[in-house]
Amino acid sequence: MRILMATGLLLLLACGSFTVQAEADAGAASQQALRKAQGLLRQLMEEKTALQAELAKLKQDSEAAKQQAAKLDKELGATKTDFARLQISQQELNDKLQGESAERSRLSQSYTALQGVQQNTAATLKQYQQDHALLLSAVQEREAWIAQCGESNKKLLELQQELLSRYDGKNLWDVIRQNEPFTGIAKTGAENAAQEYHFKQEDLRVQPFQGAAPVTQVP
Repeated sequence: MRILMATGLLLLLACGSFTVQAEADAGAASQQALRKAQGLLRQLMEEKTALQAELAKLKQDSEAAKQQAAKLDKELGATKTDFARLQISQQELNDKLQGESAERSRLSQSYTALQGVQQNTAATLKQYQQDHALLLSAVQEREAWIAQCGESNKKLLELQQELLSRYDGKNLWDVIRQNEPFTGIAKTGAENAAQEYHFKQEDLRVQPFQGAAPVTQVP
């Protein structure tokens, strides 16, 4: 708007200058007005140039701002992608932690159950060891009883052999029942021998085997 006004003023002054030249009394005043108009025109041209330079700079700044905005948008998109990826990773990590927590709980329950089994096994093993000791003691007692029986049987045989040899192969009771002319002394000797045999036989009689305490049945 200012440029148009200055241009119109310049044209008026130019026309006036031609008129002043035509007239004889147009003098120094017209020249002074022309110089002012020319100075104003130069000032306006300088302002126009400055405005154009400023407009070009603004355009450059706008273009740079657009490029920066595009770069920021691109970085923002990458950031959103990274954020979404991090969210997925966090969810996967949470799922993994929950799975590990459940696994730890399962292992803890299994360990508790195994401790119970171990305690039961230890109790069962202890009972078996006690039963084994009882069985071993019973076997040793029975072996001792068998040895005692064998020794007693051996002595009984020796006693019978002694009596048979003493009475020339006759049974002691047969000798007593026979009508042989035994004297009272001989009869008494035979009775004494029979009583001695009876006592020795009683001494050698083996008591029935008494086993150890019964073995406890472990369920």
